[in-house]
Amino acid sequence: HHKGLLIQFLNALLELDEAHQIVDLTYLPPEQRPPVEDLKYSIVDVKCQDMTGRYYVIEMQILEVDAFEKRVVYNANKTYVAQLESGKYYDTLFDVFAISICDFVLWPGPPKGNSQVPMLSRWNMREKHSGEAGLSQVQYIFMELPKYQSGNQPKSFIEKWAYFFREAPNLNAIPAFLQEEPFIEAFDVAKTSGFTLDDWASYERSLQRDRDLRGISQQGHKEGKAEG
Repeated sequence: HHKGLLIQFLNALLELDEAHQIVDLTYLPPEQRPPVEDLKYSIVDVKCQDMTGRYYVIEMQILEVDAFEKRVVYNANKTYVAQLESGKYYDTLFDVFAISICDFVLWPGPPKGNSQVPMLSRWNMREKHSGEAGLSQVQYIFMELPKYQSGNQPKSFIEKWAYFFREAPNLNAIPAFLQEEPFIEAFDVAKTSGFTLDDWASYERSLQRDRDLRGISQQGHKEGKAEG
């Protein structure tokens, strides 16, 4: 129901330039997800298409589990391999980007210093001696939320997302610096994500009352304007 919201988040997270922005995505079927009970609800797989027509697969993981990094690598490569169905060829494989939103620190750095790995880090393969990049078919992106350090003054788009993930459960109103899309929609999603059926019924009634009041107000304005 919020595909556009996810597209905007992924474009920011992947730091894509204008020519390679994601323009569409489709959710992969549940049977392609790992058959592991504690991962069942922590993984979202989507196939994305960018403005150049290129397709790639994104796997998102949000739950801290035992041997986390190994599972991220395993699941990303499993997603890559699972694309090659019977009768297909290697040139049909899409690249895979494994995204992990971490409410914990993976690379803490020196005991008395800050980690050299930033809050948003991207990992791919390079040749050891020359530093030449290659074998980019599987890449990894990590967002370590505890490394957010901008307080109530997030500057970049990705810092605003980090603030949203960290602080949304504690807020009663949207801060001024997030009074813009896509964050207004994101807060609305967060507000309703834990609703029961009764909560949803009350919420819908409230929305309907607001629509009715706006309709009455607009009608009165039109009638008053018509009368001069």
